[in-house]
Amino acid sequence: MKKSVIILTVMLVIVLLTSSILASDVAYITKKNRDVDKTFLGVFNELGLETDIIFSKNIRGADFSDYKFIFIGDGRLKNTEYIPVNEVPSVITTPYYGKTFDILIKRRISKLASNTKLSIRNREGLVQVYTQPRFKFRGLGLPLYYLSDRYKSSSMESIAVPFINSRKNFGGVISYSNSGPNKCFFGITKTEYWTPEARELFKDCVEFVLEGDVEVIPEPECYDNSDCGEVDVGLSCDGDDLVERTTTPTCGEGVCSDVITETNSYCEFGCENDGCLEEPEPLDLGENHDVALVDFNNAVDNIFLEYKNGTDILDVKPVLNCGDVIKAKVKVENQGDYNESVSFNAFVNGINFSLNDIDNLISGATTYRTSITPYINLSLSSGFYNITVEAIIDDDVDLSDNIAQREVQIIC
Repeated sequence: MKKSVIILTVMLVIVLLTSSILASDVAYITKKNRDVDKTFLGVFNELGLETDIIFSKNIRGADFSDYKFIFIGDGRLKNTEYIPVNEVPSVITTPYYGKTFDILIKRRISKLASNTKLSIRNREGLVQVYTQPRFKFRGLGLPLYYLSDRYKSSSMESIAVPFINSRKNFGGVISYSNSGPNKCFFGITKTEYWTPEARELFKDCVEFVLEGDVEVIPEPECYDNSDCGEVDVGLSCDGDDLVERTTTPTCGEGVCSDVITETNSYCEFGCENDGCLEEPEPLDLGENHDVALVDFNNAVDNIFLEYKNGTDILDVKPVLNCGDVIKAKVKVENQGDYNESVSFNAFVNGINFSLNDIDNLISGATTYRTSITPYINLSLSSGFYNITVEAIIDDDVDLSDNIAQREVQIIC
């Protein structure tokens, strides 16, 4: 009899020692065997972790102290009050029992679905977590579960938040706690549709529970455009053009930036002090007809030149290349007593070019600028040439100031 007792005692010790030696790393709690997710198991295997499957009906009285962490699978369970999440590190994926697991102070874990592919935002920016927006057969949107900022426990810190069309984030899709045993809530549960990035996020969750520190997602600078300020409109003059510069503050991926647009409007009577001038009152008509080509900013010999790309030609006698394409501009002043319609004659080396005519040039000091159109193509041989412009009206009393010439050199 004593010998039998000794044998049984020895066998019991061997069983206990063997059980201790073979203890796994992860206690995977699920309701039924069919609920076990092979993707989660695959991640544990990649991380070198051995897993025990524990059915929730057997939780009561179970000893979890030898496990590195408890993994709580996606779905409904029994006996959840006996899962020691505040004594053993844990990864929680079920969208139920938020209060029981001390990750919410009240209410339920929230759910989000969309007609578009769902993304989250973490410290690295936007991350797409599902390969498609809906289940293959049911037509329903794939869910993201998150801990509402309003109701989550104070120890839970958001690591990634839902992000759809720049709308405000409402809570943590992934949340960590290192107040007591480490906890990770992971709300991206439909592993069949995971992107590679989602898989890496789950690995990060497991590694944190094992040994990590909390890396809190930074507070976004903005949630929508209204958080970035008011639209600003500024006006300025550019020659005879009125430039309207609109600065529109825009929120993108939680960061404010400015979108700037410019529109130009031609001022018929000139632009000064950030506005178009009004049409001047005509002077009393007299007896003389007289127009003149006059000097203006950056003109040489009353002719302004620029390249086709808009670059000014400022040299007094510029050196140009064969085939250069340029534009010439002049400014006309009505020095007579009548409103005038002015036409132009313009040419280089006998080649004629047209200018925009001026209709009803008002008598007095009002001046206008006009341009040769189209551009001048300097397809000439090497040498010196004069660009000549003549302003023409009927009965001009002083023709001495109607012609302007500017010399250029062409090198081939």
